Amino acid sequence: RSGLRTAVPAFAAVEHVSPAQPWRLCRVEATRLDAMADPVALAAQRIAEQAFEQGVRISGLGGEVARGFYYVGRVTDRSYDQKDAARLAAWRMFVNESVETGLLGSDFSAWAQDVASEAVFAALVDGGPEWFRATDELYLRHRMQRWAGATDIAVSAERVVINPMLDDGFLDLAARLRPQDKVNSRFLGALQMELDPELGRMPLDGRPAPAAYAEPSRWEPITQTLSTGRRFANKAVQRIRRGNRPPAGGTVLAAKVVEHWREAPSSVEPLRALPFVESAWVDRVLSHEVEPRPSSVAFLTNLIVATSDDL
Repeated sequence: RSGLRTAVPAFAAVEHVSPAQPWRLCRVEATRLDAMADPVALAAQRIAEQAFEQGVRISGLGGEVARGFYYVGRVTDRSYDQKDAARLAAWRMFVNESVETGLLGSDFSAWAQDVASEAVFAALVDGGPEWFRATDELYLRHRMQRWAGATDIAVSAERVVINPMLDDGFLDLAARLRPQDKVNSRFLGALQMELDPELGRMPLDGRPAPAAYAEPSRWEPITQTLSTGRRFANKAVQRIRRGNRPPAGGTVLAAKVVEHWREAPSSVEPLRALPFVESAWVDRVLSHEVEPRPSSVAFLTNLIVATSDDL
C-alpha cells in the first residue's frame, strides 16, 4: 500500500554449509564479540544475511526500557532485597544462556550462581531504591551494553546501525515516566497512536494492535493476570526441563559445530586445561552420548576463543 518492499529472509542456507565452516564462523564472531555474547546466534544471522544486500539498519533494541521488560505482577512502587535479585537472575536473566548440568564443576557452578546474583543485586542498587525503576536501569545500563551493544559494535565496521530508542531524548523521556505508565506497553502504544493512529490500529506480529495497549479495555486486568500466569507456568516448565530458547538458526548451526568437534576433537582440546569445565562431559559430547544445547555450544566457543592464543 505504501510502496515499500518487504522481504523476510529464511535460515535455510544454514543447513547447507559444511561442519567446518560454522565452526570457523562462530570463532570469528566470538572474537568480534570479545566472547561477551552469543557467537552462534550472530554466525547464523550472518549466513542468512548473505541472501540480501547490506545497508543501513534501523534497530529498536532498547525500547524495552519504555515498556518495563522485567515487570511482573502488580506494578506499584516498592523496595527490594537480595532475594528479589536472585529470583530475577534465575527466572528472567540467565535462563536462555544456561548450560547443561554436568558441563561445569559443581563447586564452580554454585560459586558462579552466587556471584551472578550478587552482581545483579549490586547493579540494581546502582539503579535506585525502587524495584521497577531499578530493573529498567539494569536493562539499559547492563543488558543493553553486554548484549545489543556488543553485537552492534561487532558489525559496525560493515554497516550503519541507527537506533532511535537509544537517542538521548528518548532515554530521557523514558526515565521520566512512572513504571505505571510503562507497564503493559501503555506508553509505547499511546506514542504510536499519537504518531500514526491508522498504523496503530493494525495488529502487530503475534500481538494486538498498539491501540489495544494505549487504551486497554476494562477486562485488561483479568487479561494481564492470565498472561502473567502463563508466563510463570512457561518459565516453571522451562526450569524443570532445564531447557532454554535457542536463537533463530542456532539449533542447526550448533549441531554443525558439534559435528565438526567430533570430526576434529583437537578443536575442543583447550577446554581440558580449564579446571571448571568437566572433561568427562566433553568426552560424552564427542562420543555422541550428549547433544549439547546451542547455549552450551556458544559458551564453550567463547571459552575456547578467550583462552586460546592460536585462533
